[in-house]
This record gives sequence, C-alpha cells and structure tokens, in this order.
Amino acid sequence: MADKHPMIGRVLADDYKIVSFLGRGGMGSVFSARQLSLNRQVAIKLFPTCDMTTAELQRFEREIATMATISHANIVTVYHRDKFGDPPTLFYAMELMEGGSLRNYLNQNGKMLPNNVLRLARPVAEGLYYAHQKGCIHRDIKPDNLLFDRNYRNLKVADFGIVKRKSDASITKTQAMVGTFVYASPEQMHWYETDENVDELELDERADQYALGVVMYEMICGCPPYQAKNMVSLMKSLNEPPVPLSERVGVISPSLNWLISTMISRPRDERFSSDEELLAAMDSVELEVAASVSTRVLLPKQSATIAPTASKKSLSETEKQFIQNLQTVTNNESSEVIRKYKRILLISLAILFSLIAVIGLYELFLHNKIITRKIPVVANVQYDVTPPADYTKPQIYIESYVANAQKIPIVAQTRIKPGSYTIFIDFPGYTCLQNKSTITVTKEQNTLLLNINFVAKKRLVNTEVTDIATKQQVTPASLKIDGKKVQGEFLLKPGTHKVDLYFHSHEEIHSDIVVTPAESPVQLEFYLRPLREIILNLDTVVQKVDGSYYPVEVWVDNVPLDEKYYRYDVKKSRLHCFIKVPSHAKNIMLQSGYFYQKVSIKEIYLLNDLPNIDVERLLKHLASIAKREDLSLQVEKLLGNDLEKIQSLPQQQKQMLYKFLVSLLEGENPNLQDPSWKLRLSLSKAEAKEAEYFKKLLTIDDFDENLRQWKSFSKKYSQSVFASRALKQVEYYQKVVNYRKILQKSVKDCYLSLSEKRTIFNLKSKIADEDVKKIHLVVKKYLKQVNCGESLEQMLSEK
Repeated sequence: MADKHPMIGRVLADDYKIVSFLGRGGMGSVFSARQLSLNRQVAIKLFPTCDMTTAELQRFEREIATMATISHANIVTVYHRDKFGDPPTLFYAMELMEGGSLRNYLNQNGKMLPNNVLRLARPVAEGLYYAHQKGCIHRDIKPDNLLFDRNYRNLKVADFGIVKRKSDASITKTQAMVGTFVYASPEQMHWYETDENVDELELDERADQYALGVVMYEMICGCPPYQAKNMVSLMKSLNEPPVPLSERVGVISPSLNWLISTMISRPRDERFSSDEELLAAMDSVELEVAASVSTRVLLPKQSATIAPTASKKSLSETEKQFIQNLQTVTNNESSEVIRKYKRILLISLAILFSLIAVIGLYELFLHNKIITRKIPVVANVQYDVTPPADYTKPQIYIESYVANAQKIPIVAQTRIKPGSYTIFIDFPGYTCLQNKSTITVTKEQNTLLLNINFVAKKRLVNTEVTDIATKQQVTPASLKIDGKKVQGEFLLKPGTHKVDLYFHSHEEIHSDIVVTPAESPVQLEFYLRPLREIILNLDTVVQKVDGSYYPVEVWVDNVPLDEKYYRYDVKKSRLHCFIKVPSHAKNIMLQSGYFYQKVSIKEIYLLNDLPNIDVERLLKHLASIAKREDLSLQVEKLLGNDLEKIQSLPQQQKQMLYKFLVSLLEGENPNLQDPSWKLRLSLSKAEAKEAEYFKKLLTIDDFDENLRQWKSFSKKYSQSVFASRALKQVEYYQKVVNYRKILQKSVKDCYLSLSEKRTIFNLKSKIADEDVKKIHLVVKKYLKQVNCGESLEQMLSEK
C-alpha cells in the first residue's frame, strides 16, 4: 500500500484541511481540501519556492493576485492565496472541478462529435475573451488546463498565469517557451528560431485562439494537427499545412473546417482578428452544424433487396394454383381502383390550376399597389469602446443591386423600397462586422432594424517617451503595459491601460493612460524627473561565518529599490555603493544581512556604518542554521563583534532574541562555555545572577561545604535553568561524603572485611579520581595517628 502523503490532514491558513492527493504537474502538486469556514470542497495547488529569488516570489504573488480578480463562469475561480513554511511554499485555493481534465476524457473516450465540440468550445472562448479584456493572455491552453464539471456539460479554463518551472528562469521573463509546444502558437516559439526572449515578443489573444483551435482539432480527430516528439521536429512540421479535418474524419461541415483552419493559421494575421470576430464565427458555424445534424436522414443502400425465404420443400400443385388465382383477383381489383382515382385526380388538377391563375392575378394587383410603399430604416449602433463625445460620427450607407443605383445614407427618417441591398460603413478607428454584408427588405416589414457593431482597431504605439517639459524623446529601459513587458512598436486596444516605465536616468512612471479610437499612432507623453546619484563608502563589511558577504539591499522611503538602480562592490574591506534615487526621496536605508542603517537624504553623510540589528532577520538567520556547531560559531562571532549592539537593542527586541534562545536551548543543560548560553545569559539579569552563584559554588573545595551550598542552591532556585544541574551536584557530593565517612569508619580497626571492601569499591566507582585522592590523603593521615600495621593500599587490596 502506498505511503500516505505527508500533507494529508494538514490545515493551511487555519481554514483549508487537506483531504486527498489529486496529482502532480510540472509546476506543483494538487490536493482536494475542505474549506472549514464555508464547509465546501476546494482544490489546493502548492508551489515550492526553494528555487525562486525574492523578485520572482513577489512577481508570482502579483500574478496570483491578478488571477483572483478574474471572475467568470467559464474560468476556474481562485478563492484564496497564501504561503506557509520557511522557505515558503506558496499555495492557492480554487474551485474543485470534479469531472477532471479534458485530457483524461479524451484518453478514456477518444474523439467527440463536432456539434459537442462546438458546444463545449464556445464557453471556453467566452472565458478567454473576458480574460483578454482584463489584460491577461493565458499562453498555455491545452486539454490538461480545460476542466469538466461533475456532469461533463461544461469546460472551464484553469491555470491562468501560473508560475513557471525552474527552467523558466523567472515569472514573467523567460528564455524558455511559454506553453506546451504542441499547442503553442508559432509566435510563442519564435524564440526558438531567433534566440529572442518570448516575453519580449508581442503576444495577444490570437495566441490563445491558436491553442484553442488545436484543442478543437484534437477533440474532433483524436490527435493534434501537428505531431512531433520534440520541438525541432515540430518546427519542421509547422512549415507544412496541417492535415485537413476531412482527411482524418471523412465528411465534415465545410464551415467547421473553415473555422478551425482559420484559428490554427500559422501567420496570425490570417486568424480571426479579435475575440468578437471569433465568437461571431463560432455562433454561425454552430447553427449550421446543428441544422445539418437535426435534418440528417439515414437512407438504405440502393443495392439492398429483400430475399425470399427458401422453403425446404416445394409447393404442391394445389397450393400453386391457389396462389395464382389469388394474385389474379388482386391485380384486377387494384387496376380498377387506379382507373377510378385517375379520373378524380385529373378533375382536381384542373380546379387547382384555375385557382392558381385567379390568385396570381390578385397578387399582381396587390404588388403593383404595395410596391411603392417605402420601409423606414433604424440603425442600432453598438460600440465595444465608446468614442469620445467630439469624435466623428460613423457613416452608414446601403446600395441596391439595381444597376447604377446610388448609395443611400442611413440617417433619421430614411426609407427604402423592398429589395436586396449591400451595407457600406465608414468609421475611422473602427472595424465593423456588418460592412459589405447583404440584407433583404420585404414588403411585409414595418421597419428595418440594422444592428451595427463597431470594434475599435488596435493603435500603433511608439515606445519612445516624450518628456513634456523638454519635448525630448527618451528611450525607457523597460516598458510594461497592463503588467506585460513590451518592446519596440506594438498595437494597443483603445481603452484604459496601466503603464509602467523604467529609465536609466529618470524616475519610474506608474500611471494609467486612456487610448481613444483613432487611425494615428499613440505617443506616450509624461513629465520626466531625473534621478539623483548617491555614492557611499562604508567601513563595515558584513561577512557570513564562511567568509562570504551578505547581499546589500537599498530601501528608499520604506520601499525596496529595484536592483537595476544600484550596484555595490567590496574593495580592501570597504563597501562601495552607487545608488540612483528619485529627486523627491526623503530617506534611505542600507541593509546587509541583519545589520542596517537608516538616515534622511539630507544627512546622507552619516551613512558610513551599519550599527543597527534587525532582530527579526537575525532570528530567521539563526533558525536557518541546521548544525549546532555552525550556530555556536555564528553566535560567538556576534559576541565578539556586536555584543554592544545587542545590548543597546530596545527591551522588546532583546526579549524576542531571548525567547528564541530559550526555545533553541530547550532540553540542554546549561553550559557556561557555550556561546549560545553566554548570549542567553547576557539577555536575562535573573539568569545571569544565577549563573554567577553557580560559578561561585564550583570553586568551593570542602566536600561538606559543597554539599551544604548545593542543597541551599537547589532549594532557592528550584525553577532555575541550573536546577537540574544543581541536583546532580547534590547527588554527587552526597556520594563523596558517604564514601569518606564509610571509609573512615571501616579503617578504625585497621582491618577491612570482604563486605566492607565491596561497599567501598562500589562507592568509589561513582566518584571522580581527583576527589578519591583527596579523601585517601585524609584517611592516610588518620592511619598514621593510630599506628595501624597496614597501609590503606594494603587494606584495600583484594587479597
């Protein structure tokens, strides 16, 4: 039987009790759990961070926070995020999808019917559309990340922006491809051909569209369009068109084949340009496929015949004659019936043609009368991004199929005759799905309602930033739009976007910009403030026990400064720092290990040492030292160099350090030579006083006085850390005194019996040799006084 997973039964964040282990992926382990506060089943995903840097850890937490803001019926909901342990293990609680992944379903059941594929894929596309509007690109759509509910009726998208594996190098910046390569879009694998960073390429919603198309292809065919064992062979196969659906599954709807072929087009400009266009196409294809399925009739094969049952014996002559007579009677009767109904049919047809002629004449009269009536046209205009109030208005025209017809502008009170028309729309900055589409107006209509949907075009953005004050162009060191790093010129959807700009010589910019619909490029413009450069030389260089140096951290106005704005090195036991800070900065703090110094920018000249101790960091550092010997060395270094700094700490922080040492040394006997005990005693006046008394008793030479003093100490300090050791001293000196008394009493007659020798030898074995010698000297003096004939050695001999 497999061992029980150590996480089973554990409670995370005081609310999530781990129930069972579900599986392990490349990025973490998944468990089912019960949320105690709400009594519901959830899924827990764990991400160990032992291989992450601090910056990666912070970026992961920001991405999980972004995931928690995505709330959609077709995206797995993230309920909670947290971490535990040291080093921390990150986790998040999410909606439990009991149906498992689409991958498991396909492995067990094989391919699916096209109408079911469209029914399941449409909500997934809606969920991705919602996420894309939030500025999130999934980048890893595949059957493993699409999960079924309990009834296998709906699919939901999982793992939005999850932290990458160790090979990814970082959270949002990686030299490895994002996404599983079989489902990844060609632009995601562009790094493989050009050795460029994939996040520095412009990925948009069309990357997820491509992956969803590959998944739909696999759902219908049972395999992806491109099959390869590694990325090299995949890159080669991508140069060839995929195998058409019709060759894999036989007859298939042409519209469905067009839909999926468009979605998995290698040039992304040949895919659907937006999520709205993709959803509209899926709706049309779903209707057509559903109609073809509902009207499908199964016909028998043309060659099928009904064979007569062979008889084991031939019919008798009487039976044959009966059958012939029966057939003759039947044929005669049926011929008579047919002739009768032919006459009725001819009369009915004559009456029907007469009625048709009358109705036709009547319709022609009505048509000539009604055709002149014009139908009013009403345009219902919808925008995905509302244009500004002063923006130009859309121009909507319709043109009849009649030769030399003029375009009719659609304005208030426009009326048109029944007939067929083409819609023409002109609106700078927008595209329209209804442009150049055909409509038919019938005479029965009271009003023609034109539903016009405008989708704002993406605008070109130049990454050069204009300084409003100087009108100069400045190239940023890094640019992020909505949390995504961009480089070079790129396209941006109109709307409100978060911009993060980082410069080499100017302060960072974190702001929202509003991009309005237009045809012209977008120019980023801000007031830029130059950075102030600070050079520091410190006498103190903080070293670890192994001789290496602790990294230096810089904080400006209580916010950690990004490493790209400072550098440092060590030369001749001095620390040299070069720091760039904003011009409005008020204070600065340098931290190395658990030492720090904080000063105002005006008093920067005072920052030449790191005299303060960060107790919390010190405790974390001491707790991370596994070997007791290494811990003693580290504490000994503290006592030798920084005891004054420790003594000058506030009482509350000294108490924190003292409690840590109490916990660390729990179960150990006091060792006055151990550095950890020395540091502990220096932090407690009461224990320091007890230690002084203890050391004083160790210097007493008289056995009886020793016994008396140790008994007094044990009684007075029964709750002391030295109490157990004092009791041992009492027990020992009781044995020493007993040995002395028994030995003195036994040698009075200058003779030791065998039983006395045994008692003496038993007591002697429990006493230190040094103390035995002292007692023997006293006894020998007594033997000289009484003039015994034998020496003590002779008496104690075994003979």
